[in-house]
Amino acid sequence: MMAVHGLNQGALDHLYVSKGRPSGRATHLAVHSVERGREVISLSVAGELLLERFSPGPLTVIGPAKAHVPKEILGPGESLGIRVPDHPMTLEVLRRLGAPLTATSANMAGQVHEVKLELILEQFDPDTVEKWFLLEDDLRPYEIPSTMILQEGQSFKVLREGPIREEELRKVLVAEEPSRG
Repeated sequence: MMAVHGLNQGALDHLYVSKGRPSGRATHLAVHSVERGREVISLSVAGELLLERFSPGPLTVIGPAKAHVPKEILGPGESLGIRVPDHPMTLEVLRRLGAPLTATSANMAGQVHEVKLELILEQFDPDTVEKWFLLEDDLRPYEIPSTMILQEGQSFKVLREGPIREEELRKVLVAEEPSRG
């Protein structure tokens, strides 16, 4: 993963240039808690419930971004995805920083997503890499990307099914229905 302060314009510019990533391509943010997530997107009742139930973990919830979020990381309709990662070190960095981090794959735009540090570094300009803080970590709890949902009123649409199946998400909402009524 490549990460920079998700609300810092200079850091975001550096990330996009380093990756050769086209400007205006959405990037989700990692946050250390649901409360922090509320600071960057508007959460529906369903979105908040699912995020609380499956966080930390492999669930990305997409919703309307708050006004202070940099425009170039937003998706269609000024939407933004957030996730509370299931990794102790990442959570600690997020807590200490007190701000969200971008969470993009560690590869040049359009290149293969590698997991070994030496293969990742081969994709980048050495002058750029020498400015980075590098950390190799084999602690990958999931082999596939997070489940990604788009909030739709008090429900959701699965945009990408990952480790959490749609049926699991729907069961949580059904189980909570009487208490929300």
